[in-house]
Amino acid sequence: MKFQLTSKEYIQDNRFISYTGLLRDSKKSSNHLAPIFEAFTNALEAFAEEQVNRVINIEIYKKTSDMFDKLVFDKLVIKDNGDGFNDTNFSRIISYKDISKGAYNKGSGKIQYLLFFNLVEIKSIFREDNKFYCREFDLSGCEDFLTHNAIILHKNTYEIESDKCTSVTFNKPLSKN
Repeated sequence: MKFQLTSKEYIQDNRFISYTGLLRDSKKSSNHLAPIFEAFTNALEAFAEEQVNRVINIEIYKKTSDMFDKLVFDKLVIKDNGDGFNDTNFSRIISYKDISKGAYNKGSGKIQYLLFFNLVEIKSIFREDNKFYCREFDLSGCEDFLTHNAIILHKNTYEIESDKCTSVTFNKPLSKN
């Protein structure tokens, strides 16, 4: 594997990008479903041409708010059994404006994630070199990340015996600004 990260590590590229400035200057889509559409599209694109049993699940969770016992949005999870965040795909997500995935890809979808949600958790089981690995990482524009000039925190990568599966969990929606 190209990325030999096995423990918590912020993925930084402070030589070329100020993520604080990038997030400040990025325009939040007027379409409130933009990050969900982006994640769903990514799930569709994750399938290899020859893959037969393609599955995408979307789960929406609600919780009771403190005020008035009203149900409110808690989180949204998109799961697929595509290729996952193998080294090639992980390299793309940690690179800003990487357009190598395809003609319609701008390489900036993760920025919309961060403009709408405080935390996006990704857990991906993928196949690399005839072995299965699980890679866990978070995306966030919160202060803890930005003080490291990072928007990605790699939490863990380890070998596992399991089938391919990737889950992208959108937590803590930001205000409607």
